[in-house]
Amino acid sequence: QFGKGEDFPVYFVSFYDALVYCNRRSIKEGLSPCYKIKNSSNPDDWGSVPKTNVDDSAWNSVECDFSADGYRLPTEEEWEYAARGGEKLLLEKFSGSYDVFEVAWFNENTSGASEPVKQKTPKNKDNSPKQLLITIQLIVCILIALAALVIKTIGGDVYAAASEMYYSSLNNSAIFDNSDNFDLNKLFGSSTQDEIQNTKD
Repeated sequence: QFGKGEDFPVYFVSFYDALVYCNRRSIKEGLSPCYKIKNSSNPDDWGSVPKTNVDDSAWNSVECDFSADGYRLPTEEEWEYAARGGEKLLLEKFSGSYDVFEVAWFNENTSGASEPVKQKTPKNKDNSPKQLLITIQLIVCILIALAALVIKTIGGDVYAAASEMYYSSLNNSAIFDNSDNFDLNKLFGSSTQDEIQNTKD
């Protein structure tokens, strides 16, 4: 079920195993180790690697020197940056493609066994016309939505300003005389007042 050899991934490696591997390889290649446990960067001083199902407080308190030039695991932000394609501007649904079958093994395209590495489309800077078209369409949709929001906001501001000017003009037109009697002549003109009076007669 699990293939062996250079064409297959590494299996059943814990976080603790990775710490030991990174520091041992750094020391072997003459690099500065990144990890320090029990105030030491030498894995020989760390003791036995805890089992996978054991939560070891000493190993969990590992310190990482990010200024060192040795090997280390990527941070969450670094992993996400790499998975998204680095500095590429194209927006892909999956890591490296819009089609998950092109770039990943999962339960729908494998029998549950491990698969050889380097069998999927590599992540690179070249994108198919289809991918480019989808990206352009997405950008256009975002721009249209933003434009609609701006227009709605401006329209609301204009309506509010016009309403304020209208009611302000009514208040300043003195349509009420000094005795608080409503004066239709001042609001509609004298002809309207005469027509209303004739209707009453």
